[in-house]
Amino acid sequence: MPTQVLSLLRPPGKFPLRRTVEYLQRGRQLKPGIESVGIYFKPLLPADYGTRQFVFYNLPQLVYVNPHIQFNTFKSQRKYASIDFYLTGGDRIQVDLDGKTREEVVEVVLKIAEKSPEQIEADKKPTNVNPMYPKYLINPANVGWRYFGQRKCMCEVPGQLVCSKYKKNWPKDVKKYADKISGIGKGKKVDSKFVDLEK
Repeated sequence: MPTQVLSLLRPPGKFPLRRTVEYLQRGRQLKPGIESVGIYFKPLLPADYGTRQFVFYNLPQLVYVNPHIQFNTFKSQRKYASIDFYLTGGDRIQVDLDGKTREEVVEVVLKIAEKSPEQIEADKKPTNVNPMYPKYLINPANVGWRYFGQRKCMCEVPGQLVCSKYKKNWPKDVKKYADKISGIGKGKKVDSKFVDLEK
């Protein structure tokens, strides 16, 4: 093939392999107690070359495999390269990466924050879900017995307005609008099927 055709087939950008799904799926899962990760380095400092390479090659894998964790990179914020793991209890683990190669940085990160194989296997096991209902239907946002909801009416959720059949329990500011819309007198049931909102 001519070189012009080959250059058209090549994906654009620097090292396009790192944007393929196969490459991204090779990342490792981090422990569930980690909320956020901050990586500090100076872009032009020779001692931070390994950290720069880690951010370029390995950070996209970690971001792809751990979507619930926030990853931040900070350039020229500190005098030396470091990585901070912010945990759920408010604790912070700070690791010095100054002068380390990319492989050493990966080794340090996995030694501190990688999820154990036992935890990964436990996550793969299904939870105790009623096998009678499909998994996608069991959702706390579903309301009504017909939709496998945990509650039969939205009024059972704390903070929601009481059921429309109990109009006398509504707040006064809501009740006056319901009377205007429905045209029904005070204290009577409101049938929402026949309410004409354009009146």
